[in-house]
Amino acid sequence: MFVQVKYQLRSRGRSVLVLCVAALLAACMAFYVGNIGVNKAALQSLSDSVPVTVRITSRNGAKTAGLNIEAKPFDHLTEAGVHDVRCTAVAAGAFSPEVRAQEMFLGGDTIVRAGNSLEALELSADNLHFADGQSAAFLSGDSAQCVIGEGYAERTGLHPGDTLSLEIYTVRQSMNGTIYQMIGDAALEIIGTHSAPGGADVILPVNFLRTEAETAGVS
Repeated sequence: MFVQVKYQLRSRGRSVLVLCVAALLAACMAFYVGNIGVNKAALQSLSDSVPVTVRITSRNGAKTAGLNIEAKPFDHLTEAGVHDVRCTAVAAGAFSPEVRAQEMFLGGDTIVRAGNSLEALELSADNLHFADGQSAAFLSGDSAQCVIGEGYAERTGLHPGDTLSLEIYTVRQSMNGTIYQMIGDAALEIIGTHSAPGGADVILPVNFLRTEAETAGVS
């Protein structure tokens, strides 16, 4: 009889121990699952609380400029929930009658850069000089306005307030060299000048350049 009671006491002790361990495991699981929920919510809010800068490169990561990016994948990127997209494009222009008369366009006499902000073009506001009532905000639109280099202004005799008539060509790099496609003849309102060293002859909004290209059926 004594042995049986002792055995029962031991069995009850083990049962209580098992229940305590089970309760502890359940508490740990609840805490673990709760942490998963908190971490998931934190990860989902990272895109809003911690900005990440992404730079588009070539497939091997060697180039960040001079890339041939078609409009469709560019649109897919900008529609993917990214913010503050900074983009630029390059073009070439023909200003003088001599260059316009050439049978084959070989790069022209005007270097054109387009962008959607000063930051995208890596320009300092200190290097730009706008006419009254004008500002760098024009880059975010699609108006036929431009800023020209001071050296280009001297060569062409143009000044803010004048209209620049320019044949514009898209520029595409290929295995066989540079390919130019004519967009058309644009009438650009000059709203200022820039003194950036090594800068383009003409700076205009990238959305204007894209609109003109699409209207002309040029990729």
